[in-house]
Amino acid sequence: MKIFLIAIFPIFLMVQGNDDTNLQLCKEQLEELFKGIENHEPWAIIMYDSWGARPSGIYSGNVVDFGNFEQCYNFLHNHSVLGKIQGQNCLIPVKRKNETTLTVPEYRISVCVPGICSPDHIRLLLQPYFETKGLLIPVYDPINTCEMKIEHFSILFWITISFFIIFMAFVLISTIYNAIIHHLAINSKAIIKPRASLISFSIYTNMRQVFNYRDNRKQIISVATSANVLF
Repeated sequence: MKIFLIAIFPIFLMVQGNDDTNLQLCKEQLEELFKGIENHEPWAIIMYDSWGARPSGIYSGNVVDFGNFEQCYNFLHNHSVLGKIQGQNCLIPVKRKNETTLTVPEYRISVCVPGICSPDHIRLLLQPYFETKGLLIPVYDPINTCEMKIEHFSILFWITISFFIIFMAFVLISTIYNAIIHHLAINSKAIIKPRASLISFSIYTNMRQVFNYRDNRKQIISVATSANVLF
């Protein structure tokens, strides 16, 4: 089955036409994948090795073959021409084109394809192959069909990062302003009072307040202790 797919797949890719840029990229990467398999290139062999096959025991309820999910999920290849090719594991539903006296249940097989390919692209490009085997890929829900390793960052994450960057910018600007005023005051030997709003985020000013608070607290404790001794 896999050998036949390798032989005829490039033909199906050539007859498919669409202006969709992602579809074109999908076709190009799939072409390179199957050319790589024919040429025994390690990256292509590893990716294709992740594919599933017709599951055994479908009449007993075993209607899914996941292939090697982890191998596909973690696959990443930097192609010299097409750039990054990332593995995407998709469960494709398959059913018989013409029913016989023995009804064959619909089953799903896992295919490892480039991440640029959408579920609709995969169905479009693989459909002709399955038809030659007397099979069809029925219309399926594309949302839960494919899985690919993607670093997701929530809106809350980006809001938090943005807030932190803005806060650190205020701290830096305030500290620089505070340092300049302090330097000018020393050189001119005059009292230069900075604006309180501009030094509110200054590390220098805030650290002084922290240490002054500690010193004042020690003084308060010392006074309280002396008062206890006197009384």
